[in-house]
Amino acid sequence: MTGPLRNAWLLRLTLWLGLPTLIIAVALHIGLTARQDAARSDSFARLEEEFTRLQEEADPNVFFLHELEEIFGALRGLAARQDAVDAVLKGFGGSWPAGSIEIHVFDGSGRMLARHASPPDMQVVMDLIRPDWSTSLDLPATLTQRLSTVIPAAGPIIRAMKGRPGTVVPLGGGRTFSWGFHQFQSGITGQRIAGMLVFIHQQRLPRHFIATRALTRLGLAHARIAGDEDASVDLPGLNRTMTLSELRLAQARAADDHLLIGDHLLVLKRLDDTILAVLSAPDPGHPRAAIIIFAIIYLILCIAIILTSRRASIRERRFCMPVWAKLTLFFGFGFGFPLALSIALGQMYLAERREGIWEEQRQESFRQLSAVDAGFAPYVTRRRLFYGRLCRAIERRLPI
Repeated sequence: MTGPLRNAWLLRLTLWLGLPTLIIAVALHIGLTARQDAARSDSFARLEEEFTRLQEEADPNVFFLHELEEIFGALRGLAARQDAVDAVLKGFGGSWPAGSIEIHVFDGSGRMLARHASPPDMQVVMDLIRPDWSTSLDLPATLTQRLSTVIPAAGPIIRAMKGRPGTVVPLGGGRTFSWGFHQFQSGITGQRIAGMLVFIHQQRLPRHFIATRALTRLGLAHARIAGDEDASVDLPGLNRTMTLSELRLAQARAADDHLLIGDHLLVLKRLDDTILAVLSAPDPGHPRAAIIIFAIIYLILCIAIILTSRRASIRERRFCMPVWAKLTLFFGFGFGFPLALSIALGQMYLAERREGIWEEQRQESFRQLSAVDAGFAPYVTRRRLFYGRLCRAIERRLPI
């Protein structure tokens, strides 16, 4: 092949093969990047939903209600015998720290089952809180003083729990008798368990107890809980640990709570002021098998085109193509490649626009929240002045 023929062959090869290859590579890169971003967004959205479920389940009132409804379901209708009740409570209490929960059970006639963990005066407490909230409560000082030997601040606790069956009642935030719960199922005979009175002591519960049990209840094996006092956290799915300082640094560098570490996506969220939740999912990545298959097929096609055109150039023959092939190349160059590139660019624009819309919504929500916060102090002032005038008007109308 002479020099001019070689140059002409290289020019044709660049025009007919190099330019389409460049366009295909750019379109594939844009399309695969957009697909990966969309897949990652879906994975992050699922992790956010799981965190919302965890946050709801880790709320003390919700968590305790689910736990206590489960134990009451196991006790209700059980034979009113100490051995039967102890067997059920032993299985339940084994997952709770010792001394963190008191459970007193009652038969269908309302009598408390005699157990070593149930003082006799708990019968009086249950009798006082079982009536409907509209029933007047007779609680003389002598009775309150007597009941204070089994529960501190007996008067406020009984008033708070009265007429509220099936509800976890916060009892003032004390370290003991922090929450209360009672339930009684009517229509059960005196030989069966029908009621339950429970007190939960916060001081005996480890800091991570509720969050860890909530993870187990929800079956979130790809989530971990860490406290501010922990030095490191075991990253789920990665078989490695990271110090909390490293995680906070990575979170500070990210635009939000979404991180990419190794081949996993991580979401870092706070359950409260001291507990951090870490949820993970595998990075969707690119469809490597499809990319490899496409690359092999395209490489074989390129080699065939190069060898065929080179043989034709060496023999100084014109490379003849059938009409259908010419039409295919014509429409491919004229419509196919520009269309593929336009679709890829459109996908990239839509992905960027989608992120922009979310950011605009976040900023607008922040502006609205800031406006509400700014107007709260004037609103309180207006309400205070209004109620002050109302009280003075009422005082003027009251008889002296």
